[in-house]
Amino acid sequence: MAALIAPVTGLSQSWEELRASAQTLDFEPIVGYASGEVADGQAVFRFNVEGSGPHTIEVIVTDVRQGIEHADEDTVLYVFDEDGYVIDWNDDGPYGLASMLNGVDLPWPGIYYAIVTTYPRFIETDDADRFAAFTAPGLSSVAFDITIEFGTRDIEFGLYDQYDDFPYGDIVYDWDAIVARADVIELEPLTTSIAGNIDAGIDVIAFDVDGPVELRIEVVIETSDHADSILAIFDADGYLVDEDDDGGISLASMLDPVYLPAAGRYYVVVSAYPNFAETDWDDFLLGYSDYAEAYFDYSLIIERAR
Repeated sequence: MAALIAPVTGLSQSWEELRASAQTLDFEPIVGYASGEVADGQAVFRFNVEGSGPHTIEVIVTDVRQGIEHADEDTVLYVFDEDGYVIDWNDDGPYGLASMLNGVDLPWPGIYYAIVTTYPRFIETDDADRFAAFTAPGLSSVAFDITIEFGTRDIEFGLYDQYDDFPYGDIVYDWDAIVARADVIELEPLTTSIAGNIDAGIDVIAFDVDGPVELRIEVVIETSDHADSILAIFDADGYLVDEDDDGGISLASMLDPVYLPAAGRYYVVVSAYPNFAETDWDDFLLGYSDYAEAYFDYSLIIERAR
């Protein structure tokens, strides 16, 4: 998680000053997040998008402090393009006073800026919808997480609609397909090694544990100098336990350690970048595409954490 940034106050900052104050929000193909705090000023986040289409950006308040007048979670959220033109904004989201932009269209390629304030610190724009000034100091004070995810959220059920222009292909493997594709193995007492191959899509390995355990799981790429693996592990109900992109040697993946909190079956999924797991707000797997930038042979090493 990114570090907290100091809020910037005043009404007459220029767009260039706001851009210079921005914190980077790392946005992988599916989801990105950062943390911030804001009171009478604003917090600014810079992010790239990896594909055209609808995105959901949400402010999740994690701590409410006493502001100038209020102690509440009343935030305001704006999104601007790189040149300072407003894309969209929201005051009160569907879950309360915190803000959310649900399904805002962000063309790709593009660099965008999310600006978080507290009510009533709104932004005035000129006749061309370009940033001009802030209207007033914010009256609340909060710490928050800001998340950005590809898709439009179904507010009632917390799920995301799928789109034909999903950045890296349509969803091909949902949770039922993951379970059906799994090769079920029995873990050796110390170290288990399995050979695999990514020529499209994903590989799935399942195993059972008889109680809580910490494991070390590593992908060792065998046949390509440029391959980039992604490693994820899910519980028996399809909820993401942990995920890694480049934690191993070079661009290979490693989870060291990963804690499995209960007895039962777990599913390890190996894919090629940028085929990350798409999950809902509660980390339940919605699916994988069959996209891969490079194909490769690999060994999967599973052993008790050192």
